[in-house]
Amino acid sequence: MGNVMMKVNLKFGGHNHDATVRSSGDPPQVMHKPASQEMRDILVLGADVTHPSPGSIRHCPSIASVAGSKFLGSMRLQQCKKEIIQEFESMVAERIHDWATGHKNALPTQILYYRDGVDEGQYGKVKNEEIPMIREALKQVAKMFGKSLGQAERLKNDIKITAVVVAKRHHTRFFGTNPSQHDPGQDNQNTKPGLVVEQLVNSPYFYDYYLQAHSGLKGTVKPTHYFFLQHEIGLSERQLVKLT
Repeated sequence: MGNVMMKVNLKFGGHNHDATVRSSGDPPQVMHKPASQEMRDILVLGADVTHPSPGSIRHCPSIASVAGSKFLGSMRLQQCKKEIIQEFESMVAERIHDWATGHKNALPTQILYYRDGVDEGQYGKVKNEEIPMIREALKQVAKMFGKSLGQAERLKNDIKITAVVVAKRHHTRFFGTNPSQHDPGQDNQNTKPGLVVEQLVNSPYFYDYYLQAHSGLKGTVKPTHYFFLQHEIGLSERQLVKLT
């Protein structure tokens, strides 16, 4: 019932969560000065595509969505089973426009993009097709806010983008070798929430890491695999792990 009421509250314009990141005890250094210029100018985007399930009506479309900072989102129907987002540029433009409206018409100088739901064979397509659309979307919004073509082009080229693929469909699992490494809140011998693995089982050529963000209620918990397609924004890889 609580879950249903949270959805009802959102639909009536209420707020379920405070957008300010808080932490108790020893705060992650990345959030220690949330008012710093590095943090203020970052727009966080998340994107995924949901495909029709087996047994759906023939040619039923897939649904692509992009969420941005402040929990706002855009959604489009697209070609059935197509993973690369077809109208990505227009959706990102909507997210940038809303972010800029809430920041006195200032445009973000850095974008942190989390991309869910793509297989390893599609990483190159995301980098070569979706990331350029983010730049074009910024140029499009810059012109909406009255920037000249030259200014808009410069903003498009100067913006720094970090793109990370978030993968859950994999077979990697971690376990503790003694009880002190087990999650004390569960009785299933899973590792503690917050486990980060970035050595030995990772790519020897690219930066990637596994993060177990929360407790697993049943069975063996599955860590999420984060793979950096490119990294340009002004936070270190270690800071981005903590922020995530």
